Amino acid sequence: MGKSSSIPVDFAIFNSLWVLTTWSYIASSCSDPGYVPNRWREFVQNAGGRLVVFPAAQGWQPGRATTCDRCGCARPERTHHCKVCDQCILRMDHHCPWISNCVGFGNYKQFILLILYAFVGTVVGLCSSLPELVFCGSAAVKWFLYHHDHPGWQVQHISNVEGILFLAFGAMSLVTAVLLSMLMTGHAPLLMSNKTTIEYHYGMENPYDTGTPLANVEQQFGLPGWDWFLPIQPRTPVTDGIAYPPYFDDKSGGFRPNGENSMNNYVDDILGMDGTLFPNPEVRWSTRYRLLPVAPPDWVGPMPEDRPGMARCMSSCG
Repeated sequence: MGKSSSIPVDFAIFNSLWVLTTWSYIASSCSDPGYVPNRWREFVQNAGGRLVVFPAAQGWQPGRATTCDRCGCARPERTHHCKVCDQCILRMDHHCPWISNCVGFGNYKQFILLILYAFVGTVVGLCSSLPELVFCGSAAVKWFLYHHDHPGWQVQHISNVEGILFLAFGAMSLVTAVLLSMLMTGHAPLLMSNKTTIEYHYGMENPYDTGTPLANVEQQFGLPGWDWFLPIQPRTPVTDGIAYPPYFDDKSGGFRPNGENSMNNYVDDILGMDGTLFPNPEVRWSTRYRLLPVAPPDWVGPMPEDRPGMARCMSSCG
């Protein structure tokens, strides 16, 4: 309908969005959503009794390793057990049947891009075909109201099958756009406030809110760059999904990884040169989860996590 000059542009935009949507779907569906890595399990095993593990609770537990009620294993903060996958997922958001996978720390970025590109692609498809949709819709309404022998779209050499399919495309696209917009308006505030769908129901102050929407988005997307727009892992991540900044706060304590009690901030041991790369994750985890100090083999006395008057024997007591 007089749009031959815009066909190449519409074709390029729509198909680019279609490729990105398909890529995002495959990435979110097939990638690791954030299974607890073996390195964390080895860290827990090596830490032994120095790692205090708390019982799981329905609420915020920043800087605490908790026991999974189903696995019975020590898991990092913000980790939840998926009943469908039967796995503990780092920063679990929900299990999505549409991608047949959990949505967690490992693929939340890809999931967000899937919603975004699918929504924008649907809107572009609707807008580029809007004149034809209006024409076919009005022709169908007139045919239905006035009982003409044939719909008016045949004037434009559109067969009945083509007209019906075109209207079905418009109706399905409109419904899809509405549903995707609901997902976008639901997840965008969560992303910008550094919450998950599970944590949204806690109803308490969010200890993981960094204070600015950009910094909260960086927790999932990494530092700003071209990789923000591609469904790949962040090139410059600011967290690993096991320990979350700030690492030196009242929740993490002031214990150095080697067990020496100190009030100083050993930032060089925790962060890389640019403040985002972590050469040794065990160092970071030790600080975040308040690994208890190493005591002499024959030492008996109260530990920081013990109740007053309680003593813990670090070796076999005869």
